[in-house]
This record gives sequence, C-alpha cells and structure tokens, in this order.
Amino acid sequence: MAAALPSFEKFNVFSDEQSAGVRWRRWVARFENLLCALDITTDARKKALLLHFCGDEVYNIVESFSEEKKGAGATRQVEGRAVPNEYVTLRDSLTEYFTPKKNTAYEVLRFRKSTQLEGESIDTFHTRLRALASTCEFHNNDQEILTQILQGCHSQRLRRRALRDNFDLDHLLAEARALELSETRAVEIEGSVNALSINKQRRYSQSRGSHHFRSSQSHSQSHKDGHKDGHKDGHKDFKRTHNTASSSKTCFYCGGQFPHKAGCPAKGKTCKLCAKVGHFARVCKSQKVRHVVVEDITVSREVGCETSSDESVFAVKQKTAIHKTPVVHATICDTQIPFIVDTGATVNVLSWSVFGKLRPQATLYNPCPLIYAFGSKTPLPMKGFFMTDITFRQKSVNAKIYITDTEGTGNLLSAETAQALKIIQFAFSTSSPKIIADDFPSLFSDGVGKIKDVKVKLHIDQNIQPVAQQHRRIPFHVRKDVEAELERLERLDIIEQVQGPTPWISPVVVVPKKTGGVRVCIDMREANKAISREKHPMPTMDDLVADLNGSTVFSKLDMRNAYHQLELEENSRYITTFTTHVGLRRYKRLLFGVNAASEIFQNTIAGLLQGIPGTRNLSDDIIIHGRSQQDHDESLRITLQRLEENGARLNKEKCVFSVNELTFFGHKFGEKGVSADPEKVKTITNTSAPENVSEVRSFLGMTQYMSRFIPGYASITEPLRKLTRKETVWKWTKEEQQANNKRSTSSNTR
Repeated sequence: MAAALPSFEKFNVFSDEQSAGVRWRRWVARFENLLCALDITTDARKKALLLHFCGDEVYNIVESFSEEKKGAGATRQVEGRAVPNEYVTLRDSLTEYFTPKKNTAYEVLRFRKSTQLEGESIDTFHTRLRALASTCEFHNNDQEILTQILQGCHSQRLRRRALRDNFDLDHLLAEARALELSETRAVEIEGSVNALSINKQRRYSQSRGSHHFRSSQSHSQSHKDGHKDGHKDGHKDFKRTHNTASSSKTCFYCGGQFPHKAGCPAKGKTCKLCAKVGHFARVCKSQKVRHVVVEDITVSREVGCETSSDESVFAVKQKTAIHKTPVVHATICDTQIPFIVDTGATVNVLSWSVFGKLRPQATLYNPCPLIYAFGSKTPLPMKGFFMTDITFRQKSVNAKIYITDTEGTGNLLSAETAQALKIIQFAFSTSSPKIIADDFPSLFSDGVGKIKDVKVKLHIDQNIQPVAQQHRRIPFHVRKDVEAELERLERLDIIEQVQGPTPWISPVVVVPKKTGGVRVCIDMREANKAISREKHPMPTMDDLVADLNGSTVFSKLDMRNAYHQLELEENSRYITTFTTHVGLRRYKRLLFGVNAASEIFQNTIAGLLQGIPGTRNLSDDIIIHGRSQQDHDESLRITLQRLEENGARLNKEKCVFSVNELTFFGHKFGEKGVSADPEKVKTITNTSAPENVSEVRSFLGMTQYMSRFIPGYASITEPLRKLTRKETVWKWTKEEQQANNKRSTSSNTR
C-alpha cells in the first residue's frame, strides 16, 4: 500500500512562521480532499496518513505533545456508541499549536499598514489583504479591503475614479484589472516602437542641438561649415544664428565672448588637435574628452505668483551624441508622451505643440513664473502650467507641468517626478555609518525606543500562589551606583515606583559593569513559575545559513536595549515588582529574565519586519543580506525606514554596514559560503586537554557548535563522549589524547 501512495507536499513550518496558522488550515483542507479522493474513511488510517505526509518538522512537534493531544484512544459518541476520534483530536491539536494567540489590535494595525508592493498586481494585493482581514474581526471585510486598496494602491488614476464614481469592491477590482491590462499592452506596443523613437530623437538632436532648454542655440552646422569652407563663412552662419538667439554669449571658434570687439582670435589659426584651420583646440569637437555643457535656468517670480521658492532646471547635453538620450514614454490624459529624464531638473516641462494634443482634457492656468536662461535678461516664453496625473508602468503621480513655447524644446521630466514614478533610483551608499545615521536621525538617536502600537501581555497563571520574597541587602559601597541606575531607568520610562500592596516581589542582583557603574538584574525564578510561555518557534542557525546562501553583501543591526523597547500591558506589570533599599519598583517594559521574553521579542520583531526581502532577525540582532549590492541596499533602506516609523532605536556603534564578510554566532558568512569563525577555531585549537568529566562536557559543548565544519565529528569525538557516561571510569589514555589532537587539527583546517 505504501508504494501506491501518491506524492503530497509536506507542510513547511518555518518558511513563514507568521502565516503558519493560515497555511496549516489550507494544507489540512487539501489533505482532507486527498483522503476523500482515496476513499480513506477509517480514523486510524487518516491519522497515519497525516503523520506520514506532514513532514519531519510537524512530526517532531507531535512528538512533544501529551498523549491526550496526540489523540491516543480518543473517542466520540455517535448514536450512543463510542467512535474512534484520534485523527480529529490530533488535527485540532496541531491547528491550535500553529494558530497564534490573536491580538486583534495588532492584526488591525498590520492590515492598516499594508500597501501595494512594487510589481504586485491588484489581484495579489487584494488576496493579501483578504488574508490579513480574516484575523481582524471586521464587521464588513469587503468595505475595509476597499478602503485599504484605495489608500495603499499605486495608481492615483484608479483612486480618483473610485472616489468619483463610488465603486464597490467588485467594480474597483474590475477597473483596476482593466487599467493594468491597458498599461501592459501599452508597454508592449511602446517596446516595438522604442528604437524608432530613439532614432527620431537623435536626428532631432542633431538638427536642433538639444531637447533641453539652452542658453545658446545649436551651431553644430556652422562649426562644420567653418571646418569645410573656412573661418569666414562659418562666422557668417554663426552671426545669422546669433541674431535669432540674442542670449548667446560664447564664440564656438575661440571659446571667448561674442560678439568680439575686434576680430575673432581663432581666425586663420590651426587647431592643435585636428590640424584644421578656424578654431582653437579648447572648442574642438574631435577631442577625446567629451565636453559637457551645463546650463542653468533659474525661475524668477512675479508679484502675485502662487509659490514662494525659486525653481531651477539644469539642462545637460553632450556636444557629440555618443550615448542615447534617456527617453521614457509616460501617459498623460490617456496620451503617450515621450519625456527626457533630467535628474538635474526640479520642474516638469511640456512643449506647446504637444500640449495642444491634450486639449480639452488639460486646463492651462496662469500666472506662470518667468523662466530665464543662464546669463540672459530675456525670459523664455511660457504659456502657463497645468496639473495632471503622469503614469508610467502602473505607477501614477499627480504633478505640475509647465508649458513652454520655445521652438525645439523637448518634454522634460524632473528628478522628483521620475523618482516618484520609479523611473530612476538614487544610489544609497552604505559605506559610511555616519551617512546612514544622518538619513535616519531618530533611529540612531540616544535613549530607549518604544515600538508603536505594541503592548506585551504576560500570561500569568492565577492558580500559582504569589511569592513575595525577602529583600536582599545591597552592599553599601554600591548603593549610590544602584540609586543612579534606578533613576536612569525611571527617567527613560523603563521602570516606575510601586504604590500600595503587591502580591509578587522579586529580589535584585547587582552586577558590576566593566565600564563602571552597575547593572540591576531581577531574580525572576519564582515569578517565572507563574508565567506561561507562548512557545513561538525560534529560528535556528540552520535557518540562517539557508537564508544567507548565495548572498554577497551583509549588514547587521543591533537594537539598543532591545527588550526594553517593548511596553508591558498595565495588567502584566505587577509580576515584575522588585525590592531595593530605596523602595519597590516594577517594570513598564519587557525585561531580561522573564522566561517568555526571548520568544515574545523574536515574534514581535519578526512580525514588524515581515515582507522585507533579505531580512532576518535573531533576538536583538537583525541581519540584512543580498545577492548584489543593489538588493542589499534596497532591503537595508526599507528595514531602516520600517524600524524608524515604528519607534525603534539602534546602537550605531554595534551596527555593521555593507560588508562582504559577516561574523555572527561563531559563523563567518561571505560570498564563498559559510565557514567557522577563525577566533572560535583558535580558541578550540588552543584549549588544553580536559582533566575531568565536567571539562570534557564543556569542551564537547564548545566543539558541537562547530561540528558542521569538522568532517567525521561524531567518530572523532566518540572516545571523549564515552568519558561523560555514568558507567565509565575517568581515564585519560592515548586514545582520548589522539581524539583530542585530531579534533584540534580538523578544526584548524576549516
């Protein structure tokens, strides 16, 4: 029978721990469909197949269950007789295990923060919102999803239409699909004519000189004539051109000011670069170094103009068109318009002739600021401006576009608009921690952060008798340091004074710091007996190794006073009360020493960072990694933004940014894979031979962590492990010494 079983995908517990409950219910539904198809009806066979198909991860979880939860011997009454119920009992136990204890406020917060991801279709966004809404207990899921789509979608065009026509959810999704389809088809058509558009742009550039605003009109043809027919004829052409553009101030033959008070100094001179007569080498067009002309257009304001700050456009052109002009086709008023992307421009510009094609959909407004060419006192002719949606590949922004009547001017897209449309992306340098800290000032500021909209509830078993432990005397020589530390914690809103009776009291443990002062710790051993753990799955080093496989760039973020960044619920604070020589205090934040602290913190931060690629947190450390510098930088910026928006704080001194090798928990990650930390290897190699059973256990515990890097580790250490068994008499012989030496050699070679 086993050979005839069909293949069925096992349940992957740790692929996304936050959605384990939802994924498990979906897996069970598919599994029960399989049972129906195979006509499996007996309870014992259902349970056996569940354990067979679920996979090792789930099987190990089942092994940790009590016999009652495993369903052993479970029955139910059907028509007065007992019927086996082991399968249903085990299935429900696993469902309960994978379903996290729901915090409705937190689930609603996750839902409200959801926005459409880059490249995500509206249907995928809708499905994701539908899954999030299922745990929020909304009265009307469709209405909430509709509102969230309008708030979080990329398309302003869709948003405006929905608000205008009062769409319901089905109508909104249909309209969004239609817009996506039309945009996709437009991109396909655009790709087929893109080469033709570029060629036309290049021919246009050669005849006009540039598509940008220019402080001087193109004289390329005059320059060619100067080479072919002599300097005299070239200057005639130049003067004719100059008469039509009085703003021109530079002679294209000598590079000096034009018009000349006397004759042009380049007349009759031979160029030292091309050996032709009529111009100087500094303006020669055959130079190997390409000259780039940067022209600055400033905007002057008239009285009564609607804005108060000056705008400027930097038009940059190459005198020899070696590279293709950066042209994109964006949609305005349902019309495809070619734009030149200018990363130096602060305003969008459209030619008057193109604007005429958009009427009557576009309305022109005045007054319009006067735009001057650099070095000119004559303003360029401007017709006005209009507001419109600019769409590029399913991304829309509302922007102001100025209309110019200057002949030969192309359509210009500003840096701000191009960045909003995801056409360009400015590089994010991670080489300097100072630069990163400057970009996120509050994230790296002093003090202790507090994660927004999160309050930790400690599950306290009321059946446990509270224990008020006696006060432990604090030595006189450290009392001032303790008082200073308590004042600091109160000032940072981490602890508070206790007024009135309290059932739980724990003693303090004072630990000196290497840097001076003391650390006040709480002995929570008695209190922990009443705190039920949530038992969220914790990631292992194997999980991290799998995640980082193939990555070449790494960063590590260290959260400052990590546990203290999570606030405790009011009803959970009383169990943290502790006694000092200056009175009772209790914690307002999560503290180290609570048995459930690590898993609560891990689960909360994992939920906060959910959806960010290349990001994994292990306790208070957050690892960011990428297969390329760009992938890493994108993930890093998103992670830092997410943390800052949610009120977190990082310790800049302990953070590591953009490195090719990262040492973490005794492992060294790099582009060549994972290897052992050389410092750990050195420690193991230099460790002297153990002298008793306790030292052997300690030694094996240290080397076990590095066992993945030691071939044949189990065989090598077998003589040492024998010494730890109860029935073995301690005896350090040649065999044990050889095992110890071989282990050291194996460690040192990895």
